[in-house]
Amino acid sequence: MKDTLSSSPIQDIPDPPDHFGEIARAEWFSLLKELKETKKLEVVDLPQLRVYCWNIQLITECHERLSKEGYIQRLKSIEHKETFLIHL
Repeated sequence: MKDTLSSSPIQDIPDPPDHFGEIARAEWFSLLKELKETKKLEVVDLPQLRVYCWNIQLITECHERLSKEGYIQRLKSIEHKETFLIHL
């Protein structure tokens, strides 16, 4: 059975999406440069790489914010009569 999925190698690193912040952009260029140099970057990879870089941005921002502001969790008693806020 012949492999029906084929893709083209990327010759030039494309610009990242416009909504990427500094962290996602840095990850984009670093990762794509490495993959291009090892000749492992193909057009079919780009959608997954966009998601990966965007998630790195979101995770980093969330971690930084939680580190500064802490985490608040709202808990209700078993009877649902009282609400407790726990600041971690």
